[in-house]
Amino acid sequence: MLAGFDLNETHVVEEEIDYGDPTITARDVVDRETLKSFVTQAGEWFLEIQKTGDLTALSKAKIALRDPNGPWRHGNVYIYILDRISNVVRVHAAFPNRFELRPLVGIARDGVTGELILPQVIEAAKSSPEGGFVEYFYDDPADDTDRADIPKVGYAREFKGSFQIADGRVVPLNIIVGSGFYGRAPDVVPDGPLTQVEATVSGDAVEGLTVEFAQSIAGQQPNYAYNAVTDANGYLSLTISNPDGVSGYYTARASNADGEIVGQWHSIPLNHNQRQVLELTLSGDMKVVRVGPLAASKPVLAAETEVSGLAPNFPNPFNSATLITYHLSSPGPVQLVIYNVLGQPVRTLVDKSQAAGSYQIRWDVLDQRGVSLSTGIYIARLSYPGGMQTQRLLYLK
Repeated sequence: MLAGFDLNETHVVEEEIDYGDPTITARDVVDRETLKSFVTQAGEWFLEIQKTGDLTALSKAKIALRDPNGPWRHGNVYIYILDRISNVVRVHAAFPNRFELRPLVGIARDGVTGELILPQVIEAAKSSPEGGFVEYFYDDPADDTDRADIPKVGYAREFKGSFQIADGRVVPLNIIVGSGFYGRAPDVVPDGPLTQVEATVSGDAVEGLTVEFAQSIAGQQPNYAYNAVTDANGYLSLTISNPDGVSGYYTARASNADGEIVGQWHSIPLNHNQRQVLELTLSGDMKVVRVGPLAASKPVLAAETEVSGLAPNFPNPFNSATLITYHLSSPGPVQLVIYNVLGQPVRTLVDKSQAAGSYQIRWDVLDQRGVSLSTGIYIARLSYPGGMQTQRLLYLK
């Protein structure tokens, strides 16, 4: 027996969405002041809707926050809401399918230090009644030329309240609302051939896998010289550099904590001075999702040359060497020393008097004796006339 009917739009009624009419919208966020106002208005608006206990209104509020044509989302500026009662991501306006309703543990790691970002966000939000700012390193999902080592500025604030349900019980509310905006590096071509690879591995048990890359050379065994470890989402990021060039086809393999090979991929095309995003499945499938120009390291700008200090090293993270740049506004004795996380000096790169100006020095991840160091975080400390500055370096062997 068959049946059917004609379907048309005459029965559909356009749903009205309340956007809250903020005075500072996502499009207006350009600095810390506008970011703080934007987050504050979003938190106050969403909390008042929560206090009503109206699930339909809450559902519409989420629609409003996710709307790329609305006031709460523009480009890479969007709202996220953390529920401190249930300890889950309540709202993520940019990637709801990826992050919403996930526990506040094990997601979103700093692209340079490897530390979890959400604990830093929560700490900033609770630092004062008006919230606080936090800087972290995270790849901009809306910009193909962004690098994970360009700092991002976030602001988060805690909001509390309560509402009464039908049986008379009072339900507490405690949310953290946050957002951020992304800085930009000048478009300078990096020194030396290299490429930035980002990949997401899908399948069973993808967290904590060591993924190694090697250039495919006919008649030679693969030299897996580049590697990174996947996070809870199977995501990894690494830099491939080689003075002889990096363009060509690569092979990769993934191993678990026991050293067992659980995935292999072949014929991965990579090109120098590119940022390439890959999708890898443990069954062996490989897909190139996106290829774009690689933004370069931030040089010492004219406005920055009035003061002494370190510029961001490049690349960071790195797996063979990194270039450290610093500026001196006045002549005098200078020391540039690399320390491990225990505070022990492992290499002195500079120890002499220098004239005012900008300098660059390459660190090849060797200690003072010329011995290769292990993977991890290192600290570069620059001592100069009138001051001292430190910077984190992430070595991924």
